[in-house]
Amino acid sequence: MHNSNKNKKIEVVARDFHNNDKNQFWYVGVGLIILTISGASVYLGDYILALTIIACGIAIFKASTLKPKSRKVALNNSGITIDDHFFAYHHIKSFWISAHNDSITVYLERAFPKTALSIVLPKNSAKEVMEVLAVHLPYHSHRGEPLSDKFSRILGL
Repeated sequence: MHNSNKNKKIEVVARDFHNNDKNQFWYVGVGLIILTISGASVYLGDYILALTIIACGIAIFKASTLKPKSRKVALNNSGITIDDHFFAYHHIKSFWISAHNDSITVYLERAFPKTALSIVLPKNSAKEVMEVLAVHLPYHSHRGEPLSDKFSRILGL
């Protein structure tokens, strides 16, 4: 990339996670699926599966009410600050992106612990963030959306 990006400092507002608007049909549909599967499990005598399906259904309904918080993200020469937490570039191994609808998720793979950080950016600020990150970190184009994020997106959470 350009040398001008090496000393560049940018600040953006990001969200914790993607959020899909759900109408009453979403809740009715998910409820019917949960009741049907758990009812079939009870009919077949598999009570543990029925309880597991109901517990998963409660977790899905609980997760569907969560709203993402806005986070202040600042990138500079030495690292990334998300709200009040600083992550130096030498503690981050790489980054990759996943684009969906009106936003782009940037994933940052940390050296320790192995969990990836993710920030959801509006498309209009994603290019600038990726340019700064590319100066300091390797970009992994072969990495995709984590399974947990893909599952949430498919369910419309």
